[in-house]
Amino acid sequence: MVYSFRFPSVGDNANWLPVTDYLPKFSAEGSDNFLLKTVLPVISSEYRLNSDVGEYLILARDFSPGYFEGHQYLNRPLYSFLIFLSSRFLSPVFNSTYGILFGIAIILNFVFISAAIILFYKLLSGVFRTFSETKAFKIAFLSSLLLIFSPFVHSFLIQPMPEMLTSFGVVLNLYLLYKYTQKPTLFKLAVFSLLGGVMMLCKMFFAIPLFVLLLAIYYRRFREGVIFFVLFAVPVILWYIWVTKVWGIPYYIHEVQHWKMGIWVFSIPGMPWQESLKIFVDAIPNFVKAVLHSFVFIPIIFAAIGTRAVCDKSKKVLGSALLAAVFLMVFLIHLYLYRHTFMLFPAIYPAAILGIEWLSSYFVRFGKFYPVIFEVAGIAAIIAVSSINIYKFYYYLN
Repeated sequence: MVYSFRFPSVGDNANWLPVTDYLPKFSAEGSDNFLLKTVLPVISSEYRLNSDVGEYLILARDFSPGYFEGHQYLNRPLYSFLIFLSSRFLSPVFNSTYGILFGIAIILNFVFISAAIILFYKLLSGVFRTFSETKAFKIAFLSSLLLIFSPFVHSFLIQPMPEMLTSFGVVLNLYLLYKYTQKPTLFKLAVFSLLGGVMMLCKMFFAIPLFVLLLAIYYRRFREGVIFFVLFAVPVILWYIWVTKVWGIPYYIHEVQHWKMGIWVFSIPGMPWQESLKIFVDAIPNFVKAVLHSFVFIPIIFAAIGTRAVCDKSKKVLGSALLAAVFLMVFLIHLYLYRHTFMLFPAIYPAAILGIEWLSSYFVRFGKFYPVIFEVAGIAAIIAVSSINIYKFYYYLN
């Protein structure tokens, strides 16, 4: 994961700023100037900061109602809170300057993605245990390796943004759901639901509750689905009560109020029919395009082939439900961002490994080492292409 520092993936538009341009926005102290102007450029002259970074660090600097009032991230405080909490533990040694908060955020990103990779490995080891133990290990290990060297991790590991925490939240929810299905109990359902709700305070990635809803409908587990959604809403409700009753400041969701995310569909009856039709017609092409870009094409090709190797109906249902949930989410928010569609990685990467293995079987006729050579070449190709600057690649294609 350290390679992200050496080969940073950054955008080349106004939303990605060189470190020297970002310093005046923070009115940085002397120690911050040394860190951001001297240390980071030595790591890489290409290093830039996303424009959202400042908003998270501002909230982490002083987690108080004065900072949150009217703030665009009022509804998702978890990432900033964890940075703030970590800085409190270090306050006897370091002052909470923006440079220190920046460093804490990057360390937390390493912790979150490391935990996500471990859980991802354990999840896949369990899901594919119906295959041989060796094959389950191979799928879990290589899928985790692809996650480590993915364009998503490559891009956001080095940004003080909640993307690593989001990926951890996705894997955590899937892992807890898997453990629940192995031996269902009300306690497991409650823990799964509440932790899922907590993750919504990191980022409003509501593809996860949509995923659970689709599975509950498909398997006719309506009672468990209702319990999940009630408990899932508890953390958000408690945060709302804290903001409005304890802090006494207005609560709102910036994405809904200003971008109409999730509620724009109610405007369809008042739209010209041509405009409404265009939105629906473009939905699937836009989604496919975003998925292809988020994985930089090659894993998607292998994954499409790998689905042929999945004979277990339950695995196909899980993959299809996750695909449908992410599609519904990006359609409802009417924003097809690759960092959202990349959350399909729990389905894409295992399928890609299966696809590579299935194709490699055709090389047995040439000798026993040729399948191994093909598999190594396939994994190496995915990692190599994922290591390019995804943003420059994306803008080049557009």
